[in-house]
Amino acid sequence: MNTSADIKNMRVARDIIKNYLGNESLDGFDDVVSADLHFLGKHKLIPIWFDIICKNDAIGKLTRQMYYMLSSYVAHIRREQETKLCEMSALHNSFDEHGLHYAVRKGHALTSLYKDPTHRNYNDLDLLIIGADINQYLEILYSHGFVEGIYDHTNQKIINHSRFDLIKYRLSPDHHPHMVKLVDGVPVVVDLAFTSCWHSHSQADEFTLNNADTEMIEGIRCLSGSYLYLDTMFHLYRETRFINSLQGRSPFLLSYLDLILLRKNNPEPTFSEISEHVTLERDISALLSGDTDALLKHQITLADINSTSAFNLFSYMAKSFKKDSKEMIEQFKLASRAQG
Repeated sequence: MNTSADIKNMRVARDIIKNYLGNESLDGFDDVVSADLHFLGKHKLIPIWFDIICKNDAIGKLTRQMYYMLSSYVAHIRREQETKLCEMSALHNSFDEHGLHYAVRKGHALTSLYKDPTHRNYNDLDLLIIGADINQYLEILYSHGFVEGIYDHTNQKIINHSRFDLIKYRLSPDHHPHMVKLVDGVPVVVDLAFTSCWHSHSQADEFTLNNADTEMIEGIRCLSGSYLYLDTMFHLYRETRFINSLQGRSPFLLSYLDLILLRKNNPEPTFSEISEHVTLERDISALLSGDTDALLKHQITLADINSTSAFNLFSYMAKSFKKDSKEMIEQFKLASRAQG
């Protein structure tokens, strides 16, 4: 069931995205100004939202403390990105010296599509690499001070991967466990992927670095062109259609904006033969429509469970708090088991 907060969240998010795409109309601007920052943060939309506030001369609608907090947050994102890119530049040089190919996916590969790099904030340095050469990549990462693990933001320290996480990596051998390094208080995380889709996909061996288009962006090799779209599309499909991904966290609305901007920048080819693309196009049509009720009722079929139950994806994404999202997932799983 959708609350009034859910409805406002998705209406505001849709207005923010459409405004960013060039639709200057913001009929519910007061709702945009009073948006739930917890919800916007969950979907990585705060920098874009703050940019809209500034460009519409609405800073006066914020308290002074709120303005300083948001300005500091955007400056923090910029500093973190600069730190991560500095580390990536050093890794690029080492990979190049050893003849190891790589390409950045997501993150930095997408920032040029946005009006400002901070509008496409990202957590990790996501790299597509040659899986057969994993030990050589790891040797270089170790030499640069990276270790296997994750950063515990609560205790502000690097910790080992949990046994549960390591089992998940073994069951889905398309990624290596995260590598992390702390640089001037900034956790720099490297995610190594061997394919742009997932290990059980019928074309996992085709969507690899060997077949990828790349380009240099600020001295760093990134995926480009049609392949960048496919990589980004497969990632979002996995996050929206696999129950294991959904119960971990909600997909980001920013990831849908990635796809929209990629298609706007490079409308050909159509990819009509790729079912995952066609499925996500239906999501995007619902997201950009003017009907919030229809968006919240938009139903999808999950790909990794045998169930005839439909899942209300955007209703799930509309929740501000994890406990509400978790409850919705548990209800769906119970309904699926009852049918099975």
